[in-house]
Amino acid sequence: MDNVHGPIVEVCGPTPRGYRVGRQVIHLNGFNENVIITNIFPVPVLNKGEKLVYSDGVDKVADARQLPFTKGYVGALFASFIPFDIREEALFEAARVVERNGLMVLQGGRWDDSQLAARVGLQNREAWRQPREASSAEVFQFIFQRN
Repeated sequence: MDNVHGPIVEVCGPTPRGYRVGRQVIHLNGFNENVIITNIFPVPVLNKGEKLVYSDGVDKVADARQLPFTKGYVGALFASFIPFDIREEALFEAARVVERNGLMVLQGGRWDDSQLAARVGLQNREAWRQPREASSAEVFQFIFQRN
């Protein structure tokens, strides 16, 4: 995370339990840098002047397939359990908005997500099997880097 320059963005957030990276758990609210939490279905709470405020710490309404950021703007993108039916489009969009050598952390993935990521320009830096919870399906976590 020390080598990224743009803001940290979470897609489909917030993820209250954080992101497990190896033995460490990263909580995005622990960063002092600019963190932007996005979700397609936030609950509006109130309007403070010009700014609409959402519950659960959501900063922007955004679809993972069409993020409101310019190409290469995001330093690191975190995503947890992106729906499988939009996964390829979301990875393509991640590759568009993440800066060169920036990172994408994908939690709740399938093994073939690494092949999808490679097709859109994201290199698999690390992958590991997540502990099984309610599902018998194998679930993986990835750290991708944009080429």
